[in-house]
Amino acid sequence: FVHAAFYLGDDRIVHALAQAGFGKNMIGVLEEKLSDYLDRVDRDKFVVLRPRWTPETLAQGISLARAQVGKDYDTLFVTDADDRFYCTELVYTVLTRAGAAKVEPHLVKAKWRLVTNEDLRKSPDMQVVYRLNHD
Repeated sequence: FVHAAFYLGDDRIVHALAQAGFGKNMIGVLEEKLSDYLDRVDRDKFVVLRPRWTPETLAQGISLARAQVGKDYDTLFVTDADDRFYCTELVYTVLTRAGAAKVEPHLVKAKWRLVTNEDLRKSPDMQVVYRLNHD
């Protein structure tokens, strides 16, 4: 999988994009319609994950996600910066800060923490609710 997004409901997502667009060299974090994103990008595999939301953690997650809109894309892929995000880092940050799921980033070279889609899937707090072309 090459992308992760936080679904707000009502066809809206918040996600971090590296590619150029919307008048920027790198888009960064934006809120947009999921259907608009899917119209622009060809995706043949999907997995939808959902934590066990409570009304409180869901409201907090939505608020946290929207608060990141406008921040830069994290080209360094570091998980400890609050001013920029890469796609999976954004989802990880929202889920963990809202208290909805425990996700463990994995260590790569020099003990650098990286969050991938597999790390999100491995969380015992996340449930697969939809799949397309993926086992």
